[in-house]
Amino acid sequence: WTREQFQSQLDMFPQGQIGIELDNEFVASSSSLIVDFANYAEWHDWTTIAGDGFIENHDAEGDTLYGIEMMVDPRFRGMKLTRRLYDARKQLVRDMNLERIIIGGRIPGFLAHANEMPASKYVEHVLQKDIYVPVLTPQISNGFVLCGLIPNYLEDDEDSCGYATHLEWIN
Repeated sequence: WTREQFQSQLDMFPQGQIGIELDNEFVASSSSLIVDFANYAEWHDWTTIAGDGFIENHDAEGDTLYGIEMMVDPRFRGMKLTRRLYDARKQLVRDMNLERIIIGGRIPGFLAHANEMPASKYVEHVLQKDIYVPVLTPQISNGFVLCGLIPNYLEDDEDSCGYATHLEWIN
């Protein structure tokens, strides 16, 4: 995040910005906003739903927590920090009595398979645990359900060929 995006997120919805510190070092974070999901029923790209990272479209009266980013420092992977961040998001949804969490999850690694199968088949292989994807695999193991694929979600994401998965966790 730029300093301006991060500050905007904290100003708009501080409860939705979660960080993990270990030995005085910031090692993982999760960013989110609340939306009225009816306004986003027809999928938009990441820039639109995340307000280009500024989350100025945050709607405190909305019904859905939308997760726009989750990051874990590569040196600290394997420590179940992603699980802890998802658990914190779920607790926030319970505390705020929201209906769900929605995420658009990248499918890194798809580029290497794009000539041999469509994105839907790649995701199917991930769900069957034939392929491990460091984004989708943990999302599924954290109780998210695949609702579909979103083309052109994050066009700069070459490794996912612009695709993302539409995932949902119901409160």
